[in-house]
Amino acid sequence: MIINRSWLLRPSIRSLMSNSERMHHFSKEGRNFVVDPNSLFLFERKARSGWSFRKNSTDKLYPISFLPLRTRDFQSEIRAEFARRKRGPDYTFLNISHSCNLKCVYCFAKGGNYNGLTALMDQTTAKNAVDAIISSCMAPTVTINFFGGEPLLNSSVLYATISYAIDAAIINRKTLNIIVTTNGTKSFCELGNRLNGTNHRIAISIDGPRDTHNLQRPFRNGRPSYDTITGNIMEYIEQFGAANITAKSTWKTQHNDLVSLVANLKSIGFHSIYLSKETHFTNGNANLSKTQGLEDLPAVLKAYDNLARWYVGELNVGTYLIIRPLYTIMRAILYSEIIRYRCMAGTRGWCVVPQGSIYPCHRFVEHKEYILGSVYSSDKLSVKLVDELASAEMLTPPLCLSCWAQYWCFSNRCVYQNVLMEQKLWEINQPQYCSFMRELLELICFHISNLNKVGKKIFNLKKMHNQQIQRTQKAAPLI
Repeated sequence: MIINRSWLLRPSIRSLMSNSERMHHFSKEGRNFVVDPNSLFLFERKARSGWSFRKNSTDKLYPISFLPLRTRDFQSEIRAEFARRKRGPDYTFLNISHSCNLKCVYCFAKGGNYNGLTALMDQTTAKNAVDAIISSCMAPTVTINFFGGEPLLNSSVLYATISYAIDAAIINRKTLNIIVTTNGTKSFCELGNRLNGTNHRIAISIDGPRDTHNLQRPFRNGRPSYDTITGNIMEYIEQFGAANITAKSTWKTQHNDLVSLVANLKSIGFHSIYLSKETHFTNGNANLSKTQGLEDLPAVLKAYDNLARWYVGELNVGTYLIIRPLYTIMRAILYSEIIRYRCMAGTRGWCVVPQGSIYPCHRFVEHKEYILGSVYSSDKLSVKLVDELASAEMLTPPLCLSCWAQYWCFSNRCVYQNVLMEQKLWEINQPQYCSFMRELLELICFHISNLNKVGKKIFNLKKMHNQQIQRTQKAAPLI
């Protein structure tokens, strides 16, 4: 039961009543909720007299978001944040391998080589890339995601580059976060030994359960890969624990039982899971219709509804489990936070390919018109293109300006998607997903209201993560 703390809110409630026309009201399963877009605060409304705000009805609002409540100028906050940001790659995909031993049915990288020749990055290019990344990054923390293809197919360069990056970060007084994204088909215990004592995370692509995974992610010869991958994962967990590994799962509409998918990954030993829906622009189709994918949205919404209901039940009994993007949205709503404003491709994000070319992100690889420069001349980046990407990052789309969900929505965030749909970096015109996102946020708000005190503890992530490290007896700082 939620305790009525409305006496703490009365001054702010009075200010909200004067802007009641901006309030968003919705009902789920016979319960009424209110979202205030001026404060990003979520309430449950327990009133019999409709939605009108009256002076004597303020005690009918029960806060669900964490106190304190305060009205904020979010546009000013965003402008101030962009003013503080320094350009330069504080997050880089380092594609040390354009080769892969799997043949995933939805692969945007076209089998790992991005529609080009199979290639492995050499040590000279990798070192130049690290030097360019760290020297260009103006932030105190820099993250390098070793990506591909499959990076462990170039393990000697991977290990040497990790050591070089650690030393370079120390010399330049940077905090270095390392991520390695692997398909899990190669044993990564040696990688764990190399990363031990660093800020790191290993992201493992796995689409379980077994039948679904084997259908979507077979070896190139058609052989199933699930048992090989789970064997390597369990070997790693036995030696290092699960505190610093994340499962990255891509799901298709015809396999939309997300509860079974997540329960399977949890049974393997994962505590951190990232779910990604396969979309019609996954394969880089430049001939997309703006109506493609609309027929899938009701099934997607139902899948997330079932998962959110199950997730809240798990959290309420004290299960340590991070499921993104659900966790990210739920935390933003509880803490009245803004989800990342826009894609950072090209401004604070890079992707470096084996030949040394720099792209705005890993999705732009093979689109040569978006090459920013080279690691061999990183001081001569395309200023015009970087400025254009920066403008796209700062843009607030006209469709979003009057929407109550604009600061929690992530449907219009991807610059690459805009290029495919609109053939422009900066123009966003995808209203077909707006109603879907609003419905998704409403159902997540509803499920958040069912969290008990134990369930809400997970959102103090640092404390919960430290407890998890103690349980696994492995030190791996969360990235």
